[in-house]
Amino acid sequence: MTRILILGKAGPPGTAKTRLIPALGRDGAHAAHEAMARAVVAGALAWADGPVHLALDPLPASLPDWAAGTRVLSQGAGDLGRRLIRLTGRLFDESPVPLIVLGTDAPDLPGDRLDQAAAALADGDAAICPSRDGGYNLIALPAACPRLFSGIAWGTSAVAAQTRAAAEVAGVRLVETAPWEDVDDRDDLRRLRSRIAGRAEAVLRRLHADLNLVQMQATTGDSTVSDTRTVLIADDNPQILELLEAYLEPLALTIRRARDGEQVLEEVRAAVPDLLLLDIMMPKRSGYEVCRELKAEEAFAKIPIILVTALNEEGDRQRGEESGADDFISKPVNKLVLLEKVQELLGLG
Repeated sequence: MTRILILGKAGPPGTAKTRLIPALGRDGAHAAHEAMARAVVAGALAWADGPVHLALDPLPASLPDWAAGTRVLSQGAGDLGRRLIRLTGRLFDESPVPLIVLGTDAPDLPGDRLDQAAAALADGDAAICPSRDGGYNLIALPAACPRLFSGIAWGTSAVAAQTRAAAEVAGVRLVETAPWEDVDDRDDLRRLRSRIAGRAEAVLRRLHADLNLVQMQATTGDSTVSDTRTVLIADDNPQILELLEAYLEPLALTIRRARDGEQVLEEVRAAVPDLLLLDIMMPKRSGYEVCRELKAEEAFAKIPIILVTALNEEGDRQRGEESGADDFISKPVNKLVLLEKVQELLGLG
């Protein structure tokens, strides 16, 4: 049997996922944190064959709905190291059953990482799952070991390295699973949304839907988020991409790029743009196909799409309209026409 301890935050907006606030606002960052915490707890409850403990900071008067099914504890005072020493010590005082400690920053952590950690525990070893930023996503303990949490520069890229050194000094064999990504900033969140798009697991389907809603709310009026609009431009010709971006420069937009239809879909699902400029003749998926697929999904159906094309036949325009395109621009692109159409669709006066 293996127990799980999850450390989570339960403070007001502005206290969790603070590096997401510039992109999502205080409420959006808080909602993203809650969505990820919910996924971590649900995944832990599904995997564990022992109790799941949830240590919150601070301990709220009313527990969040995602705490259901767990034993809720208070993290207490002190830095992360002191809290981990206190919590793990308390749980091992209660029972000698091995313990896996998780945060809420890796909501799509694969079950095989937990399996690898459990295998190490079965051999009497400790284990970590390193994250790509120099920290770790989990630590598995066969017994209490305060030295693994002492003298660690928490929140830095040195955490995993210092934990390895601490284990060596303490004479603890430390097994490392394959690494996994955690979510701290906007780029991390974009990659998370891309990874879980289309996944079959109910937990990840809900997480994807929750994060899509957070993104949509952030781009439709949260006053704490920058008013800068995002335009995704897609063309397999890098010179065309450069030209379109240069033409749009006067509007002070955030520009993202894609080189083929599949990449467009990945980018949109990772972070919803305010407008799409799509070339029709792209590799992998045509602009028609991309437009049709996005317009068929409720989360993306309202994204304005301009098809940019060298095709001038009437049937081509009709096919674009049938795909759901909002407007068209012919190549070679006229800068003034492009600016006028983009301003109109984005509602820029």
